[in-house]
Amino acid sequence: MSQMQVPEHFEMTLETHGDTAFVRLGGEFDMACEECFEAALQQLVEQQSDTIVIDLSKLRFMDSSGISMLLAAHQRSQRAGFRIGIVPGRGEVERVFELTGVDRVLPMLGDEEGSASAPVVNAA
Repeated sequence: MSQMQVPEHFEMTLETHGDTAFVRLGGEFDMACEECFEAALQQLVEQQSDTIVIDLSKLRFMDSSGISMLLAAHQRSQRAGFRIGIVPGRGEVERVFELTGVDRVLPMLGDEEGSASAPVVNAA
Protein backbone atom coordinates (compact mmCIF):
# COMPACT_ATOMS: atom_id res chain seq x y z
CA MET A 1 0.00 0.00 0.00
CA SER A 2 3.00 2.30 0.30
CA GLN A 3 2.90 2.80 -3.50
CA MET A 4 -0.75 3.82 -3.35
CA GLN A 5 -1.60 7.52 -3.39
CA VAL A 6 -3.72 8.19 -0.29
CA PRO A 7 -5.69 11.45 -0.43
CA GLU A 8 -4.54 14.09 2.07
CA HIS A 9 -7.97 14.26 3.71
CA PHE A 10 -8.06 10.49 4.37
CA GLU A 11 -6.27 8.27 6.87
CA MET A 12 -6.15 4.49 6.80
CA THR A 13 -4.27 2.01 8.94
CA LEU A 14 -4.31 -1.77 8.72
CA GLU A 15 -3.67 -4.10 11.65
CA THR A 16 -3.94 -7.84 11.93
CA HIS A 17 -4.57 -9.70 15.18
CA GLY A 18 -4.81 -13.44 14.66
CA ASP A 19 -7.40 -14.16 11.97
CA THR A 20 -8.98 -10.70 12.30
CA ALA A 21 -7.85 -7.70 10.29
CA PHE A 22 -8.73 -4.14 11.25
CA VAL A 23 -9.09 -1.32 8.73
CA ARG A 24 -9.20 1.94 10.68
CA LEU A 25 -10.37 4.95 8.69
CA GLY A 26 -10.05 8.61 9.61
CA GLY A 27 -10.68 11.99 8.07
CA GLU A 28 -13.05 12.03 5.09
CA PHE A 29 -14.21 8.89 3.26
CA ASP A 30 -15.31 9.87 -0.24
CA MET A 31 -14.87 8.97 -3.91
CA ALA A 32 -11.20 10.00 -3.88
CA CYS A 33 -10.52 7.17 -1.39
CA GLU A 34 -11.94 4.34 -3.49
CA GLU A 35 -8.70 3.10 -5.05
CA CYS A 36 -6.69 2.92 -1.83
CA PHE A 37 -9.60 1.43 0.17
CA GLU A 38 -10.16 -1.24 -2.47
CA ALA A 39 -6.42 -2.05 -2.57
CA ALA A 40 -6.37 -2.45 1.22
CA LEU A 41 -9.34 -4.83 1.13
CA GLN A 42 -7.73 -6.84 -1.65
CA GLN A 43 -4.54 -7.15 0.40
CA LEU A 44 -6.50 -8.46 3.40
CA VAL A 45 -8.50 -10.90 1.27
CA GLU A 46 -5.24 -12.24 -0.20
CA GLN A 47 -3.90 -12.69 3.36
CA GLN A 48 -7.01 -14.81 3.93
CA SER A 49 -8.26 -12.90 6.96
CA ASP A 50 -11.33 -14.65 8.41
CA THR A 51 -12.85 -11.40 9.63
CA ILE A 52 -12.32 -7.81 8.54
CA VAL A 53 -13.43 -5.06 10.90
CA ILE A 54 -13.81 -1.64 9.28
CA ASP A 55 -13.56 0.96 12.03
CA LEU A 56 -15.09 4.32 11.09
CA SER A 57 -14.87 5.86 14.57
CA LYS A 58 -12.26 8.43 13.50
CA LEU A 59 -14.11 9.62 10.39
CA ARG A 60 -15.35 13.20 10.30
CA PHE A 61 -17.25 12.83 7.02
CA MET A 62 -18.56 10.11 4.71
CA ASP A 63 -20.55 10.65 1.52
CA SER A 64 -22.62 8.28 -0.60
CA SER A 65 -19.53 6.86 -2.30
CA GLY A 66 -18.22 5.80 1.13
CA ILE A 67 -21.48 4.00 1.77
CA SER A 68 -21.24 2.36 -1.66
CA MET A 69 -17.71 1.13 -0.90
CA LEU A 70 -18.87 -0.39 2.41
CA LEU A 71 -21.84 -2.10 0.73
CA ALA A 72 -19.53 -3.47 -1.98
CA ALA A 73 -17.13 -4.77 0.71
CA HIS A 74 -20.06 -6.50 2.44
CA GLN A 75 -21.20 -8.12 -0.81
CA ARG A 76 -17.64 -9.20 -1.51
CA SER A 77 -17.37 -10.80 1.93
CA GLN A 78 -20.50 -12.84 1.25
CA ARG A 79 -19.13 -14.08 -2.09
CA ALA A 80 -15.59 -14.74 -0.85
CA GLY A 81 -16.53 -16.36 2.47
CA PHE A 82 -15.03 -14.00 5.04
CA ARG A 83 -16.88 -12.05 7.73
CA ILE A 84 -17.06 -8.29 7.85
CA GLY A 85 -18.07 -5.96 10.65
CA ILE A 86 -18.48 -2.18 10.68
CA VAL A 87 -17.79 0.05 13.68
CA PRO A 88 -19.96 3.03 12.69
CA GLY A 89 -18.43 5.70 14.88
CA ARG A 90 -20.44 8.65 16.08
CA GLY A 91 -21.99 11.89 15.01
CA GLU A 92 -22.44 12.73 11.36
CA VAL A 93 -21.17 9.37 10.09
CA GLU A 94 -23.53 7.37 12.27
CA ARG A 95 -26.37 9.65 11.20
CA VAL A 96 -25.67 8.84 7.52
CA PHE A 97 -26.18 5.14 8.31
CA GLU A 98 -29.45 5.84 10.11
CA LEU A 99 -30.84 8.14 7.41
CA THR A 100 -30.05 5.74 4.59
CA GLY A 101 -31.06 2.57 6.45
CA VAL A 102 -27.68 1.03 5.70
CA ASP A 103 -27.28 0.28 9.42
CA ARG A 104 -29.94 -2.42 8.90
CA VAL A 105 -28.05 -3.98 5.98
CA LEU A 106 -24.41 -3.92 7.08
CA PRO A 107 -23.21 -5.98 10.05
CA MET A 108 -22.67 -3.23 12.64
CA LEU A 109 -20.45 -3.68 15.69
CA GLY A 110 -20.19 -1.67 18.87
CA ASP A 111 -16.98 0.17 19.77
CA GLU A 112 -15.99 -2.60 22.20
CA GLU A 113 -16.35 -5.27 19.49
CA GLY A 114 -14.21 -3.22 17.13
CA SER A 115 -11.26 -2.99 19.48
CA ALA A 116 -8.21 -5.08 18.69
CA SER A 117 -8.38 -6.79 22.07
CA ALA A 118 -11.98 -7.99 21.72
CA PRO A 119 -12.96 -11.10 19.81
CA VAL A 120 -15.28 -10.36 16.92
CA VAL A 121 -18.53 -12.24 17.22
CA ASN A 122 -21.78 -12.12 15.28
CA ALA A 123 -20.14 -10.27 12.38
CA ALA A 124 -21.38 -12.74 9.78
